[in-house]
Amino acid sequence: MDPRASLIKERLEAMERKGEVMASFVYGSQAIGQLDPRSDIDAVAIISDFPQGLRYRFSGLGDLGGGYLNALFVDRELFELDVSKGALGDFLADKLLMPYLPLSNPEYLRGEEIKAKERAILEILEGLILEYGRLAEGLLLDPRYFPLARSRRRAGLLPQPGSTFAGLKSAGEFLEGVMGGYETAIENLVRAGILGREGGLLSISGDFIDRILSKRPMARIVNLIEEGGKALKAYIARGRAGLTSPEFILREMASKLREERQFRFEGDIEDPRKYGFLKTSEGLMSLAMEADAAELIEELRPGRELTVRPLGGILNDVFLISAGQERFVIKRFTDWQSFKWFAINLVAFGTRQFALGWKDRLSNEYAMNRFLNERGIPVPDIIRLSLSKRILVEEYIEGETISDLVKRCSRSGSAGPEEEGVFESLGRWMARIHGAEACIGDSKPENMVSSGGRVYFLDLEQSSKGGDMAWDVAEFLYYTGHLVSFGDWFPRLVQAFLSGYREIGDERVLKRAGGLSYLKPFALWTPLPTLYGISRALRGF
Repeated sequence: MDPRASLIKERLEAMERKGEVMASFVYGSQAIGQLDPRSDIDAVAIISDFPQGLRYRFSGLGDLGGGYLNALFVDRELFELDVSKGALGDFLADKLLMPYLPLSNPEYLRGEEIKAKERAILEILEGLILEYGRLAEGLLLDPRYFPLARSRRRAGLLPQPGSTFAGLKSAGEFLEGVMGGYETAIENLVRAGILGREGGLLSISGDFIDRILSKRPMARIVNLIEEGGKALKAYIARGRAGLTSPEFILREMASKLREERQFRFEGDIEDPRKYGFLKTSEGLMSLAMEADAAELIEELRPGRELTVRPLGGILNDVFLISAGQERFVIKRFTDWQSFKWFAINLVAFGTRQFALGWKDRLSNEYAMNRFLNERGIPVPDIIRLSLSKRILVEEYIEGETISDLVKRCSRSGSAGPEEEGVFESLGRWMARIHGAEACIGDSKPENMVSSGGRVYFLDLEQSSKGGDMAWDVAEFLYYTGHLVSFGDWFPRLVQAFLSGYREIGDERVLKRAGGLSYLKPFALWTPLPTLYGISRALRGF
């Protein structure tokens, strides 16, 4: 131990004569390297039974080279409550999340440090899942993400004492002082099945993502309330310790709300998003990526001439970009409430609700494309994405949409074996999607393309794990019916679809789709005789 550290340990024990100091440590910049004799020292002394609970005491260090010893004495039970549950708004736990230097009982402090860091990681993971939704299923995190994200988030709520960060010249120095405990906490969460390892990066388990998302939207509200509550508790703890007056607490919190300040190390702390990545078919994408559509394609295919033409879109701006002989679909997710979707939500009220927010829709499309692709179901590859620009780059699927196929048959008044084969294949693929416990959500015929003997599913922004499978069937058949003119060819396509679905799917889904509640939302678009004919076929009449 540094000779000066040994003297500081003795000074702490001398400052508290009524109770035993069972563990002590120095925290902040003074915990890195040799203790600077010219600087103040911040230390914590944990007392087995401390009636005052929490109290700051100060002592000059003239005999040890100068400066002051700022000593925080705390009751052991109170310390452990803050570490495990944030009882004081992490006022004490935060000191173990920074670099610290044990003065006594390092084994005890290490155990408490791991507890604090496990809880910090879990809170960060929950925040990521609530922010990114289903996108979190494709996240890979460098372990360094956690301490940087924690420090940024915490500093946004609570100003840190200047001595905590003074002298920390870079994020690298900070990381060096904290990563050991984070690595142990990460390994515990890997064993618990919450995190997984992919090379040197970390993934979040699907079960944990499902558990967090199942609490929305209330979880988001509770999360914000808890963060604000922690900040308030930490301010109050500072006041209880004798460091801050109630008037100062209120004044500083008001200032904090106005300014939303964030601390910075000298030279700026790194953006934690640099240590977060999303999987794409072309490799990993940094969460810090801020390129627009053209820049994304230029990065992928440098030097090629780009041409752009609109493909339409109601909720989104959709474009086809050609780079030489390759073509890509660019979707920019807009953030307005389309009248079309508002109207459908009204008409389908009680049957189906559609996601309108851009982030939810982008998350759904990204996550479900990956989920289905991994199970061999034909969907476009996700090539690139930029969250800051709300842009998704997908593989362009050459072929005929099912809506165009039906319109072609309607114009000719006939459908042959080839068209029936497409519908039979479509039924099988939809049954496979449902067999994977997933739903398309918006199964209109223009969102499916027949290409190379396969049917591809596009525009999965309304898709989900679980959900209403009967809606997928009902929307596809009833909505397709509005494209049909008179003739006996369409019932044959319906039967071909049902035949394909029944091969591997649950017939109860078809019967449920034939019910009145699924039929009525489409009465504004599709002739009633067509609707009733489809309904009867679904119910097996």
